[in-house]
Amino acid sequence: MKTGAFVALVLLTIAGCSSMPATNHFAVNTADFTTASDINLCSVYGYGWNRAEEAKQELVHRNFFTTEEWQNIKQRQIKPGMTLCAVYAAYTNSCAKYAVTKDAQGNEIKELIYDCSEGRVPFCPFTQVMLKNDKVIEVKELKSL
Repeated sequence: MKTGAFVALVLLTIAGCSSMPATNHFAVNTADFTTASDINLCSVYGYGWNRAEEAKQELVHRNFFTTEEWQNIKQRQIKPGMTLCAVYAAYTNSCAKYAVTKDAQGNEIKELIYDCSEGRVPFCPFTQVMLKNDKVIEVKELKSL
């Protein structure tokens, strides 16, 4: 029973923010990380699951992040120019709100809002991360949703 509940929790959380588009399920406990997507590896690392170190080692093997990016991720610091994957590695992909809009030029803008209840983000009560072309363009504090 406990295993079933754990698997259900893993599947729900790996899908990301509650209003985020549906993604393929990723079986953390049995996955072959050498064939896993970068975003799944970043999510596993960000959540700190039992295979987080394996996920990190695969990302290192792929040379996915620079040394500076790894330092920022470890310190849970998101800066403009970092990728969506880096955000997931630092903050997880479980956010309080997820929205997609278009800017004046028609570029997709993703808005991820995290609450500070889990202690992962710098601003309370909410940290807003804005991304354009899956790169962070702004990180700021929000007082409400």
